Amino acid sequence: EIGFVDSRQQGTLALNSLEEKLEQQVGQDVFLPDTLGYKTCMVPREKMEKYSFESSIEKLPWMVKGVEMCVEGKPVMVMAAREDLDAMLESYQKSMLPEDSKEKIENVSFDEDVTFRSRQIAVRDLVSGEDALKCLSAGQDTQKTYIVQEGDNLWSIARANDMLVDELCQVNPQLTEEMKPGQEIKLASIEPLLNVIITSTLIEKEVLPCEVQTKLDSDLDRGKTKIVEEGEVGEAQVVYRL
Repeated sequence: EIGFVDSRQQGTLALNSLEEKLEQQVGQDVFLPDTLGYKTCMVPREKMEKYSFESSIEKLPWMVKGVEMCVEGKPVMVMAAREDLDAMLESYQKSMLPEDSKEKIENVSFDEDVTFRSRQIAVRDLVSGEDALKCLSAGQDTQKTYIVQEGDNLWSIARANDMLVDELCQVNPQLTEEMKPGQEIKLASIEPLLNVIITSTLIEKEVLPCEVQTKLDSDLDRGKTKIVEEGEVGEAQVVYRL
């Protein structure tokens, strides 16, 4: 029992209206996994008003055929269409490009294996392009185990692992300066979900000094020199592949 309507026709109109609204939002067909049924009953008017059919059907698990992105085989997010994921990934790559660089970008790719697969998902669980980009930019929290070595202290361990001492103590509430070699402690870090690989070329001009050739001339007095022909400084174009 999800709600009450005056007639089956009213219920069908409400369902069709909501379905059309959701399809406009996601850009493709939506559907319910189960068929709704109707049965005639006597219901007080106040109960019909309390259990609004329109608000009840909005809470139903409306589904859509989305596209799931996986990184190294692990599901990361689902969007309505492959085109949405491609556009989001392109924006993420562009955000990683150097600004005001003299380099010519040849190729931009990911270090990880990124795959896609179709999947049915609830409309409310779809990720927007903005939220997906924020998710990638934020990275993921990871934890590692570190074995305390002789001479270690909280500051040296935190510094070696790009952490603050407060962050180290937050992950290890029981931790004190009186650590013993062999003791295990947790290290927290944020790692990117995707690492961007940028292949670029840098073209620079290098000055080539002119070549000097010296010849003996018996007609000149000892210690005297004469320039036969002025040389010119050369220039070479050097390409660096980065």
